[in-house]
Amino acid sequence: PPPPPPPPRIFFIKQKTSDEFIPSLVGSEMCIRDSVVKADLSCLPFEMSTFDTTYSYGVIHHVPVPSQAASELARVVRLDAEVAVYVYEDFGERSAGLRASLSCVNWFRRFTTRLSPVVLYRLCQIMSPVVYLMCTVPFLIFKHIRPLQNLAYAIPFRHGLGPFSLIGDLYDRFSAPIEYRYNRETSAELLAGAGLEVRKVVYERGWMVLGQKSTANGGPDIP
Repeated sequence: PPPPPPPPRIFFIKQKTSDEFIPSLVGSEMCIRDSVVKADLSCLPFEMSTFDTTYSYGVIHHVPVPSQAASELARVVRLDAEVAVYVYEDFGERSAGLRASLSCVNWFRRFTTRLSPVVLYRLCQIMSPVVYLMCTVPFLIFKHIRPLQNLAYAIPFRHGLGPFSLIGDLYDRFSAPIEYRYNRETSAELLAGAGLEVRKVVYERGWMVLGQKSTANGGPDIP
């Protein structure tokens, strides 16, 4: 029998290294990264058409020029490959109260981005149980009450798994000196501007955008 095809080459981008399993966007079994590369997302050290898919989770909105980073993601995947990104929402469709809370967070970020990483991490350790009680616990209760379900799924940090499970998320939000936010249209434009065909835009605590590299949409005809 012919040898099995090689597994897909997946480029997963995240700010922090981890040992978590990464789902393939092309339908293969769960796979774990076999290497970690530290690089500038706006100038990746890979040749064109290196990967079968790329997935950027919570990174592209923290780089100085997100459009340049999106173009790099498109460059390093092969023709017909998929590129997926997750970016923060701009709260434009949220309530006035939630928009005000985002303004407060942005005000605090003026100070937290100047703290040393050790001090900020300790503060996030202290705040994680507080945020879990204020956000995750109400979500776990409200989602079972039909009149409150819409409210439940509008609560930020509803994904906590325990009192100290939000440390990384809080550190991510308060440590990055650069932060861009998007709505449905602008998140799609981010990939479209990189020459990708936007296949899907889904809201999940932010915007998940799936694009595909194709010659019909301006992608280079590279095997």
